[in-house]
Amino acid sequence: AMATSQNDADWSTFVYWVVANLIWAEESGITSADFRDVPEVKMFGDKFEWMFRGSILAVGNYGEIYERNLKHLPPRANQNLLNDGSSPQLWHP
Repeated sequence: AMATSQNDADWSTFVYWVVANLIWAEESGITSADFRDVPEVKMFGDKFEWMFRGSILAVGNYGEIYERNLKHLPPRANQNLLNDGSSPQLWHP
C-alpha cells in the first residue's frame, strides 16, 4: 500500500495510478528512453494528461527506479522479480 494521507483521497488515487503505471511500464518493456510509447491517458482531465508519460520520463519504470536506488538489496531474481508469472507480488489493475 502507498503511504498517503487518508484525508486526501484525490492524492492517494493519483499516487496509486502513477505507481501502477511504473509497474505496467516495466512489464511492457517501456523505459525512460522510450516513454512516448505510453498511451495518453486523460482520466484526471486535460491538466494531468502527461502524468503517466512524465513520470516515466522523470524517473523511469519500476525496474529502473529499483536498480538506481536499491542496489544494496538482493538482485531482482526468482522471488524478488516483479510479475515474472510465478506469483502476483505486485499487481496493478
